[in-house]
Amino acid sequence: MRARVTAGFVLVFTLLLLVTGASLLLLAHYGEKARVNTLLKATVHELQTGLDNHQIDARDPARMMEIDAAQFRAAGLLLLVYNEKGILVGRSTKTPLTAEEEHGWMQASLMSGGRRIVVAAPWQQSARELERLAWSLFTVTSIVLIATAVGAWVLVGRVLSPIDRLAETARLTPVETARLQAPSEDAEVVRLVGTLNGFLARLSESNRAKERFYAAASHELRTPLQGLAGFLEIGLARPRESEELVEILREAQDQSQRLVKLTSDLLALNQLENYSDVHSAEQAEIDVADVVERALRPLEAVRDARNLELDLQLPSGAEAEIVAPWSHVEMLVRNLIENAHKYAPDGGHVKVKWAKDTLLVWNTVGWKKSDIEQAESGLNRLFEPFYRLDASREGQVTGNGLGLAICHAICESNGWLIELKATHGPEPGMEARVEFRPHAVEGAVPTSTEEVTEAEPGRV
Repeated sequence: MRARVTAGFVLVFTLLLLVTGASLLLLAHYGEKARVNTLLKATVHELQTGLDNHQIDARDPARMMEIDAAQFRAAGLLLLVYNEKGILVGRSTKTPLTAEEEHGWMQASLMSGGRRIVVAAPWQQSARELERLAWSLFTVTSIVLIATAVGAWVLVGRVLSPIDRLAETARLTPVETARLQAPSEDAEVVRLVGTLNGFLARLSESNRAKERFYAAASHELRTPLQGLAGFLEIGLARPRESEELVEILREAQDQSQRLVKLTSDLLALNQLENYSDVHSAEQAEIDVADVVERALRPLEAVRDARNLELDLQLPSGAEAEIVAPWSHVEMLVRNLIENAHKYAPDGGHVKVKWAKDTLLVWNTVGWKKSDIEQAESGLNRLFEPFYRLDASREGQVTGNGLGLAICHAICESNGWLIELKATHGPEPGMEARVEFRPHAVEGAVPTSTEEVTEAEPGRV
């Protein structure tokens, strides 16, 4: 970078010097020509005045030369007189001209009595002066360019030195405590260091989240595997009656199903997070009310067994239709409704409501006030894989902790907004709200909530 910046600066400066030098040479060339032309015109005018006043006579070139020879030599001019036949009959100098001097003259002439009088100025001398000027400019320009290149190299090095020190600091800083200090007080460097520290903080948090995910995934996978291995070991430890073997096999089957469900959810989450191109999923017109009813149907036995009351508020027709990937909507709705049934206490309430492209799923919770306050502080982490609130861990809730993570990944891939919040009142609860509308700003607040405000749950 230092070499490129220096080379670019020197190149621009060289072009500037070339343009300036060429302009000076052109100005000097045309200025010298203008000076010689002015001198010639003035001399011709003076000769014309002398001829008109009969002070000189073109028919007597010898006398004419005696009068004006000294003046012409002093001015560096040459006076020539040609007769009617074009023969040279007089000149201001008797010294013969060299072959080089015979060329490159600027001249002006006038006629008098059939004779032509020519006043000439030697241009060769002016051309040599201009050539010496050009070489002088070239020499000065070369020296200036060399000095400029050296100065630019040193100056660019000093300007970029904070970046070199920053790179060295970053190389020596441990990854665990990766935070850089600005090597200078320059606003640009401070802004760069701030940006890098922000990126490092996000990268560090991402790594920690991955570590938590790997640790939790290992634990969640190990639990059903150990259970499956334990039941098989028990079954093979000694001969057993068929009833005992059936019971052991049923327990092993439950662990196997749990393992299959966990693996399927992990694969689904991975696909959503790493291949989240919503355009690759088939878009279709979906009746959300129908999807909700399909998700509620298998949970009817759970509601009856646990005495859960359901408040279902679904419109019909076009009000409940959206265009979205069917598999994403089905998985999102199913996970939210299953979570509401899992975390609602026995005898509690579950509410599902749809209005203006917004789905609201709410359930009561059997928590203490301190549990609700702790839940509010950790709501954002509920979207992390395998994360559970302490109050949930203490209950009898079963699950692998991936439901909300999958819901969040679905909403991220489609540009939908999902929110969680704890509600207060006579029946404290947890509310999940999904707006099926793309949001340009991440984490934007919903623009319309009038139709999905909390209401007292009813009975169906």
